Amino acid sequence: MYYISIDLYFTISVMQLNNILLNIIIGGNYQGNSSWSRKRDGSDNCYKIYYIDYGNVTIYNNEQECSLSSDNLYLINGFNITGFKSEQNFSVGWLHFIPQSIYLYKALSQLPLVTQLSTPHSEFLSLLKNTDKIIAPYPKLNYKYLKLETLLVYTLSEVLEKNNIQITIDTPRSNLLKPLLEHIDKHLDSEISLSSLAEICHVSSAHFLRLFTNEYKITPINYVLQRKMGKARNLLLTTNLSIKEIGYQLGFYDQAYFSKVFKKYYGISPKKMKAEPKDSLL
Repeated sequence: MYYISIDLYFTISVMQLNNILLNIIIGGNYQGNSSWSRKRDGSDNCYKIYYIDYGNVTIYNNEQECSLSSDNLYLINGFNITGFKSEQNFSVGWLHFIPQSIYLYKALSQLPLVTQLSTPHSEFLSLLKNTDKIIAPYPKLNYKYLKLETLLVYTLSEVLEKNNIQITIDTPRSNLLKPLLEHIDKHLDSEISLSSLAEICHVSSAHFLRLFTNEYKITPINYVLQRKMGKARNLLLTTNLSIKEIGYQLGFYDQAYFSKVFKKYYGISPKKMKAEPKDSLL
């Protein structure tokens, strides 16, 4: 089996990438004009990769504006975005992803709103611009998807190393929580409550909440919700599964409740998101 070492203090098997590190949700290539702009919406609850072919795009929040220029690759923290705009025609290759690894999530959350990445591999750019064509959740282990995810992981490892952000997975607290993370990975298709997670660690719900939040900088329920909603959006945009089927696969056995949770998270109903042009999710 082929392995890549990515200086994240562990070595990752290519055949395990899609289960360990991240979930690529959607992407592709988009051309916009000089009047293009949009405000933040629920589709921005993710991390983004942009490669600007020509023109420029400005991303901003309440504290800063970041101009993205041509021939450069960027990592964007969508959770901190307020809006987007451009004053000239532009073309961008893009993708959205959610960290599946809580360790990767914690590391990426330490980066600023926008981080310029190193010069991308030519094959990565080609795959990036065709993300919408190569995403295939069933089966997900097609060779183009693996190449895209592997190159993305390597690119992320470089920026973490450059910013001296270490991923530490062997601490007393993280060792206590490891069985819990394995449980979440295996039971995303089930209902997951705070009390059931606390029982796995043999501590009270209040103590467990403090442990998890202090260790990973996100509450356990928000982490589970982020994982479930990321997968829900991926299935919604890349498969022909019904909304009811998608909800059932994620432990929501009532379609109305699933739609309510989805709309609260993304600001739009699953039905409306499925009907929107994928380019509007840029």
